[in-house]
Amino acid sequence: MPASAFKAKARPLHVKLTDDVASDTASEGNTVGELTLNPSSFNTGSYGWKGSKRITVELDDAEGGEKTKVQVMLT
Repeated sequence: MPASAFKAKARPLHVKLTDDVASDTASEGNTVGELTLNPSSFNTGSYGWKGSKRITVELDDAEGGEKTKVQVMLT
């Protein structure tokens, strides 16, 4: 399939990130972030989806019992 045909037919993909490692369904767990991947062609001539987004994730602080916020870059 030519890259132009891929870009014309492919739809965006939506990724939902959760913090539940035991879950096998997207509807369970706390949502940490969401990302949309858009159809794209690359300089190499290949094609696929790409996207990026910066999110904030809260981590439990074992020493103080408080939460620490960290920045995460999704690509």
